[in-house]
Amino acid sequence: MSAAPVVSVYIATRNRAGLLARALESVWAQRGVAFEIIVVDDASDDDTPARLEQWAAAGRLRWFRHEQRLGAC
Repeated sequence: MSAAPVVSVYIATRNRAGLLARALESVWAQRGVAFEIIVVDDASDDDTPARLEQWAAAGRLRWFRHEQRLGAC
């Protein structure tokens, strides 16, 4: 992502490690617009944080984690 993002894609998740790759790949497949992906993890207790950490380390997204479940805000 060399250009400043024009679109911010926000994904809220909780315990959806198995579905995250599919959702993220769908966004990454988009062409023609500069975008950023921001994921908020609502205190998942599955592999979600580990997977997000891997993608973030590769520079593919930014993510934030709630330590306690907050639900939809």
